[in-house]
Amino acid sequence: MNCPIPSDVAAFDSDRDGLTDRLYVGDLCGQVWRADLSPNKEAGFTGITSVVGKFAELSQLNIDPTLVVDHRKIFFPPQVAQVLNNKFTAEARYDIVALATGRRDNPLNVSVQDRAYLLRDFTTGPMTDANADGLADSPNTISGPMVGNPGQL
Repeated sequence: MNCPIPSDVAAFDSDRDGLTDRLYVGDLCGQVWRADLSPNKEAGFTGITSVVGKFAELSQLNIDPTLVVDHRKIFFPPQVAQVLNNKFTAEARYDIVALATGRRDNPLNVSVQDRAYLLRDFTTGPMTDANADGLADSPNTISGPMVGNPGQL
């Protein structure tokens, strides 16, 4: 992680047991991070363990630093909701992560194409971390050009 995180973190209870078990946050490089939290069940330990993975890359900053129009920054926390129906996708259960890019320090900036995003997180269970280093083995990162014309509804 090489980019500052100015926003608050969105806490989410994905299994509806009354405890936060997932976090989402964006950074100034247009990346969205996901952290899964779970109770530490090893003998003699208390507290939580976490697994972190990159959920989305909404900026091309790390791919093409010269393409200023795609240097999106995330200053505010995402909103998260769970969907339990398969009307719009084959999956009957997934999480919606809604967020917008934009510069809090320069809101009238027109050199970057800021956007609002509604992303689907189909990994509703915990991310895997076989070597227990705290980093997801293979997070399903959403990246590249987003589908659709940002000017159309």
